[in-house]
Amino acid sequence: MMARKKPTIPKPLECSLCGTRDGTIHPCSGGYVCLPCLEYGRKGRDKTTKAARAMTYSMGQRSVAAQLREWGDDASADTHEAYADDHAGTAAELLDLKDVPLVALGEVVQPKRSRLTDTLKLPDVAALDASAHRLVLLDRMGNDCAAMAIDAAASIKAENSLEKMLAHQLAVAHKTALEITDKATFMQDTVEKTRMLNLACRMMETYQRGLLTLQRLRSNGEQRITVQYVTVTDGGQAIIGNVDHRGGAKE
Repeated sequence: MMARKKPTIPKPLECSLCGTRDGTIHPCSGGYVCLPCLEYGRKGRDKTTKAARAMTYSMGQRSVAAQLREWGDDASADTHEAYADDHAGTAAELLDLKDVPLVALGEVVQPKRSRLTDTLKLPDVAALDASAHRLVLLDRMGNDCAAMAIDAAASIKAENSLEKMLAHQLAVAHKTALEITDKATFMQDTVEKTRMLNLACRMMETYQRGLLTLQRLRSNGEQRITVQYVTVTDGGQAIIGNVDHRGGAKE
């Protein structure tokens, strides 16, 4: 008799980004995605962009209302003023920070994807959206690159968003340079190997220029020159250079 196969229980689908199994899960390249993550991943769907559009429309309606009042059409002007007020209220509601975000290593993370987090109330919604976008871009480079980037930002004690973005770029440049070098090591074609190593060198130079940029940012671009004054009295002698107590003076 043939052994009966055990029925396979289908594994529930989960979102590749946030890990949720609730709601509708859609297939995508590299896994599955839930509706909220799919919506957030589309360009221009974050709250900051929506608020900016609402504010732009509101200002446009107020401009039209002002022109209509100048022409003496107060009824139409009132209508456009009402439209402007509605969209201004929408913008204000979008920018209102209601929930306290979860923050790990200086970046805002989704609760379902974080394990060790502390709470930090950020000043506005734009900062939340920007932080989330930075992590999304790092995720696309791989978990190893995201870990290096966040560690780099923590190592330099990034004080603002610009320094965080610079730290992330440094991590990407470092990762790319080493991956290219690793790939070039096993190439047999000398010409292609040389081309790859030259590309790796350029990425390393980019990394080093980024470090110099960070130094200039923190020193405000100032160069300091230390001038030392030596007073020699009558009968005294001045020695210029480094003094080696073991063998006299080096001029």
